[in-house]
Parts: sequence; C-alpha cells; structure tokens
Amino acid sequence: MTCQTSRECIPQLLQGILPPALVAELGSHLAGCEACQMELAEEQALSRRLREVARYRSSAALRAQIERQLEGKASIRIPSWVRWRWVAAAAVLLLAVAASMMVLTRRDPLRTSIREATQKHREMVLKQELSAFHDVGAGGSGELPRQVSEQLGLPVTSLFLGDSELALMNARPVVAGDRKGVALLYTDRHGSASSLQCVSAPEIKVPKKNGLQVESFHPYHTQIDSLQVLVWKQEGMACFLVADAGDQELADLFLKVRKAM
Repeated sequence: MTCQTSRECIPQLLQGILPPALVAELGSHLAGCEACQMELAEEQALSRRLREVARYRSSAALRAQIERQLEGKASIRIPSWVRWRWVAAAAVLLLAVAASMMVLTRRDPLRTSIREATQKHREMVLKQELSAFHDVGAGGSGELPRQVSEQLGLPVTSLFLGDSELALMNARPVVAGDRKGVALLYTDRHGSASSLQCVSAPEIKVPKKNGLQVESFHPYHTQIDSLQVLVWKQEGMACFLVADAGDQELADLFLKVRKAM
C-alpha cells in the first residue's frame, strides 16, 4: 500500500466502512510509516474536535413556544427571526469547524514543513531552472554561502557544493510561510535528484524519536510517498534533505551535506 492510498483509506477506517482486507493492509503500512501515522493522528484529532463542537441551543422561551404549538396546532408557522437564528447557529458551527482545522494545521509545523520541502523538491526537479544567485551555475561556487548569508540572512558559512559523484545543479531562495530559506538541487551520474533545503525556523522542534543514526548524528527520518526525508536543526535553521534513495545512499548523502556545513 502506498502513502497516497493510505491517506485515502484513513477516513474510511475512522468511519468504520473500510473493508476488512484493506484494514489489515492499512495496519501493516501504518506500522512502518511515520508520515501516515501522523496523518491518522490528525484525522482522529479532527474527529474528536468536531464531536466536541457545542451545538446551538435555543432559549427556554423559544422551546416553550414550539412545544405549545406542537401540542394541538395543525401547522406551525416559524417566524422569520427564528429562521435567521438557525442560520446564525449554522454559521457559528462552520466557523468552529474551520477554526478547529486551522488549529490542527498549526499544531504541527514540522509536518507542514516536511510536506513543503518535498513539494519544493519536486518543483525543482521538474523545472530545472538556472541558479538564482549571481555567478553561481551548475557545479556551484565558493561564493554561494556568502551570497546566501548576505541576501537571506541565514547563518550559513559553508555548503556542500558537490563532488565527483554528485553535482550541484541549482540553488534558489525559498519562502516557507513567513520563513526565508535556500534550496540546493543535486544530481548524480544516473540522473537521480536530491535536495537540501535550509530555512530559518527556530520554532520548529525536531523530535528525537525515529532518528536515523549516521555516525554521531541522529537526524529525524520520515518518508513521503517515494521520497525519503532527513530533518535536523543547525544554528537556528531547520534543514531538510530530500532524496529518492535507499537507506545507505541516504546516509552517505547526509554525511556529505552535514559535514560540509
């Protein structure tokens, strides 16, 4: 089961309408996928919040009036002001649901940032744009860290600019929410792409669980569809390494990037 299929099945699971065969398959996928576990947790939290939203309660006088009319009257003519109160109640309910969804989205900036990083990775791979930094082309330039520091205000003194096995193809400023950052795109001799994205994000907390031990480092490790993602904090920056690679390739790439910074 893919992550995309898992996300489609999770709402059906919570509603109790997912076929038993898919329940077992989804359970197996969730056991080994941190990203989908987080998706399930958010869906469960949203369901709880929706159940907790207070219902509109009419006044005692209004309820008494309705009860008197129900006792012996053939028809009930609902005053226009009552109808407008129901409309207002529905509006309040919709606003409460929207607020709940906003709270859930803001609650986990790390997860949001990981999704933004994988989306930016795919965009860079597809567009194959030229570097946005002056005099920095394919192959990189020793001037890149200085330009990143001066133009974006990031605490960068050095960056991995590629080697004989991995070429730097692109470097671009990025904006994640209200945070500035930089994204670097690399490719190997087989055409496989990977990216490093660093954004100023002192508020993002990187959990210690699900860390991938690479020598003395323990970056947070997750997977979004076919892309593997490593996340770590450095000098107030959140760093995201995104690659379509195996575990050993990912670890080797991380060491090159991390030790160069």
